[in-house]
Amino acid sequence: MARPAGASRLNAPHTRAAILVCAALLATLAGCATPGAGVGVADGEPTVGECHNLDRPEHFAVLSDSAPAVACDQPHTTETYLIGDLTSVTRFATRYPALEERGLIADLVCDGAVVRAYVGANPRQALYGLWTVAVLPTPEQWESGARWVRCDLAMVRAEDAPFEPIDSSFALRDAAASGDADGLLRCYVRDGENARDVRCSEEHDERDVNMWMPVTAIPSELEIVQRCVPSVTEWSTFTGTTADGVSGVLHTEDNGSLTLRCTAVNERVDG
Repeated sequence: MARPAGASRLNAPHTRAAILVCAALLATLAGCATPGAGVGVADGEPTVGECHNLDRPEHFAVLSDSAPAVACDQPHTTETYLIGDLTSVTRFATRYPALEERGLIADLVCDGAVVRAYVGANPRQALYGLWTVAVLPTPEQWESGARWVRCDLAMVRAEDAPFEPIDSSFALRDAAASGDADGLLRCYVRDGENARDVRCSEEHDERDVNMWMPVTAIPSELEIVQRCVPSVTEWSTFTGTTADGVSGVLHTEDNGSLTLRCTAVNERVDG
C-alpha cells in the first residue's frame, strides 16, 4: 500500500524535540476511553482513545471515515490520540479540503509532540513505526458546520517501506508503560558493522535508548561508550534492567549528516 495523503512518520530522536513540536495539548488527552471501550457512533464527533479498522487502500483514498469505531481489544489499524480543530484555519473557511491537503492539515492540527505522553513513553524509550493519519468529517458533516480533525496513530510494518498499517489488538494509550511496550519500541539487529531497525518485539541484539547525538566524524568505540554510558545507565534505572554492554548505531540522516544512536546491548533476544 502506498503512503496515503496526510500520513506522517513519527520519529522520536532525543535531539528532535521529542516527536514534532511542543506539548501544549496534553490536557486534551484527559478522560480518554479505556482499552476495549469506546465503540463510537458513525455520525457523531470522534473521541480520543477510539480505535478504527482502516485496513484497505480505499480507506485512505478519501478524507473521511464514516464507519463506527471498534473495540481496542479487537483487530484494528488506527487509534485516535488527539482531536484537532480547523475552525481558525482561514483557507478552509469556505470550502472542503482537497485530498492532497490532508498532509498540510495533519501538520497544522495533529500535534506530534503529545504522542510520547499518549503512549506513556519514558525518556529512554525510542518509538518505532508510528505514523499520523488525519481524518476529516464527511462532506455532509462539514456542510453542517463540523470542523474537527481526527488525528489517528497507525503502527506500520516498516519505516523504510511503503505505508502499510498493521493490525493490533491492544490500545496504544499508555502501551509503552505496559506489557505491550516492545511492539512500539526501536531495537536493532546487528550484522557486523551494520544494524537494521526493527521493533523490539522482533528478534534483536540492541535496544535504542532514545539518545541521538549529532556527530561530525565516525567516533571510535571508546568515544561511543563514553558518550552513551550515561543514557544507558538512565535506561537501566527506568527499566530495572542491566545491559550486557554499551554501543551505538551510526545513522546517516536524509540531509547527509551523521547521528549517533546510543544502544543497550544484550545477547540476541528472540521476538
